[in-house]
Amino acid sequence: MGATGYGNGFREFDCGKLMAVKDWLDTGKCLLGFHQGDWRPESPARCLLIQTCERCGTINQRVEHSWSDWNHAGAQSCELLRSCSRCAESEERIEHNWEAWTYRQDESCDQSKRCQRCAEWNDENRIEHQWGIWEYSERYRAPLHSCGRCGLSASYFADQNIDQDEVSSTNGDGARKEIEELISDDRVIEELLARAEQAVVSSEPDVTPVSGPDDDTSDWRQQMGVLRQMYQGFIASGQIASERQAFLTAILAELEEILGSPAPGLADKQIRATRVQQLLSQMSEALLHPSRAQPVEEPVAGSSRAALSELHANLHRYVMTETSAGLLTGEEGKALMALMGRLRGSREALANLPASADSVKVETEVLRPLALEIRNFSLRHHLTLAQPVWPSRAVGQHGNALFYSGGSQVGALVAQVCASRELRCLVPQADREPASLRWDQLRESAVAVFDFTGYKRAASLEEASSIAAVAYELGIALALGRAAVVVAIDGQDLPFDLDIEPVCLKNDDSDVAMLSAAFDRALYGLQRGAAGSSVKSSIKYLRDRFAGHPSPHVRMSLETLDDEATADPIKTRYLITSTCGFLGAEALQILLPAWPGQYPDASNRRCFHVTAFGPTWANSTRRLVGDACGSQIEYIRGDGVLAPDILRSIWDEICRATHVVVDLTGLNANVVLELGIAHTLGRNVLLISQDQQVERYFRAIAKHRIHPYTLRGPDAPALQATLQRFLI
Repeated sequence: MGATGYGNGFREFDCGKLMAVKDWLDTGKCLLGFHQGDWRPESPARCLLIQTCERCGTINQRVEHSWSDWNHAGAQSCELLRSCSRCAESEERIEHNWEAWTYRQDESCDQSKRCQRCAEWNDENRIEHQWGIWEYSERYRAPLHSCGRCGLSASYFADQNIDQDEVSSTNGDGARKEIEELISDDRVIEELLARAEQAVVSSEPDVTPVSGPDDDTSDWRQQMGVLRQMYQGFIASGQIASERQAFLTAILAELEEILGSPAPGLADKQIRATRVQQLLSQMSEALLHPSRAQPVEEPVAGSSRAALSELHANLHRYVMTETSAGLLTGEEGKALMALMGRLRGSREALANLPASADSVKVETEVLRPLALEIRNFSLRHHLTLAQPVWPSRAVGQHGNALFYSGGSQVGALVAQVCASRELRCLVPQADREPASLRWDQLRESAVAVFDFTGYKRAASLEEASSIAAVAYELGIALALGRAAVVVAIDGQDLPFDLDIEPVCLKNDDSDVAMLSAAFDRALYGLQRGAAGSSVKSSIKYLRDRFAGHPSPHVRMSLETLDDEATADPIKTRYLITSTCGFLGAEALQILLPAWPGQYPDASNRRCFHVTAFGPTWANSTRRLVGDACGSQIEYIRGDGVLAPDILRSIWDEICRATHVVVDLTGLNANVVLELGIAHTLGRNVLLISQDQQVERYFRAIAKHRIHPYTLRGPDAPALQATLQRFLI
């Protein structure tokens, strides 16, 4: 009993003490400004809120507006306004949308940022010159370069004064401003490359051996002395990163040793030129990853951005390999140097993107158009002239255009990828004649996608027709040199052996990613490497075909295609384009196909028989066509060609054929692919078929005459008569 009473007293004492502590804490909160109580508006039309503290009775006030969204005062104004929906009080502020750095005016290197909305200039300014190449000045005994905008000239040595008035008499007048140039080490490497290339040009062997001392050794030593001074200056000014100095120092030392060694004979000069080109190749790799004052954010390994960066680097390597492998001059050399400059700009645009940023805008505006130019440059030796069966209006090729041929299921996946990657998908249009439309679309595209998922062996004519249309357009794409993507189902047979690895869909969520990666490989990849050149034979074909043309413009244009043009495929393309401009309706199409082209020889008549090999009737038609050719025309069928590269050999035979007989029986995919090549080249083609009204199933050739034939019955001799008329 006593214990219980003691316990109750303790609890009463404990609760009282706790209440006192709580009151003391509440008083402390109020003293610190943490009052308790709801905030209530003074009136519905005012934004003044009042709080009466429930503990100490203190009255507090604050203003709390109900602001509307910020809105611009006008269409071209950067003044933003907002107002309170209760009390109508308003606020304003200025918010500009600054564009990228741009020049304020012509012939000035003063840059600033301009508002995209109101066109006001930012207060921030900088000087950005457009420097030309370094050129050695005998007067100043130093390399000089000039700005292409303002005309300012500067010496490499920062403390050397340049007489701008004297320089302007040569380079033109313009505003002169003091500047400080920042040069990254990739420009240093480019300068080394340029100097070394000049030395190689000087060391090119003459047609006769040279004996005695090497006369130009002293000139090289003088050049190398200047280059050594420049290099030391780059190091002193911090323009070459420390981690790169060991590499460049070793390269420079080897370059000095090579160019300083005597080369009295022809073999010595050839060896020296080869060694310098090997050095150029070593230095070129450094251009891919220049050292920077501020490191760039590398993309995540295995990501699409990382794959894109590697594809871009491969293009860079190709162009640098072309630079170091041979000394390209004339229009070919100019085109290569222009590509080098654009690659440097595109490399920086890609590197400056944050790793998490979307690269699509840079791809559409910079990377894809450049990749297309490089791919066409890589095909420059394949220049081929053709007169396709379709009318050929002027059509420009676009780096973001993708041609699709196939069914709706794969087409939906292709459309999804195109939408996300901002690629323009070119598909058939109901209101356009299909053959000419698809020809124009293929010429416009950078990449062509072909769906063979519906292919199956021993198909009916109607079933085979859809694949025939795809194969026919693939043949046109190969003749045009378009990068091709072939789509199939995993484990599926294909109708032919192409040197293009198909994208094998799995019918799951991975299909879109697989297609997207394949499109990138095609957009940024080079065409198949095929040795040989058709430039010289194309010039001869053009001259022979239009010799004695009544137009003086055509005759004069043909005279420009001389030996110098023959050695320069880019110059040849320019000159042939100009010549074709005078030919009007007779103009030929310039193709850059997957392989070098060839032309028929009227003195060596050849008939190429395009047909399926497997059916039992194939040998019968082979005998008929072969007999019709007789001894006057050489008969060739694809399975009789011994060349290991099947598709290349087919291309060569179609190019050289004076006559092409195409058997459309069964709409064999291989047959219609080869027909697409023959129609693109404009070869003399005879279409035959045992199927009735095959054009109903194959709309692309609906306007071409197809000669039906049979191997049995009273109508069997009709084929022989048709062949004899065709082969006359």
